[in-house]
Amino acid sequence: MWKDGYASFFKGKKLDYKQIFIESIEELNGNYSYKENHGFPSESIIQVTVKLEKIIWNMNFSKLIKDTELTYSINGKNIRLLASSNTRGEKGLKECFENANLQFIRTMCNN
Repeated sequence: MWKDGYASFFKGKKLDYKQIFIESIEELNGNYSYKENHGFPSESIIQVTVKLEKIIWNMNFSKLIKDTELTYSINGKNIRLLASSNTRGEKGLKECFENANLQFIRTMCNN
């Protein structure tokens, strides 16, 4: 059932996980942006590394649920988050990323 890193039951193009994640950050209300920078953070920039651990596709006759695990790394601390969506395709994955990003921000604000 798996072919080239994605399920063969999807027709069309392969999902671009990185681009979808970037869009999820850009749609957040606030001063958040995605930058490919491996330099030293400044006082005004907090560097966060995000790793997509896995996506679990739970399918049944009436709906498809995506569970997405992401690990956020900041200042040597790892925060593992799980986000879900029951929307299909790229839009559902973007919802998962947005949900995880908001969970991360809330977690950091409570510390």
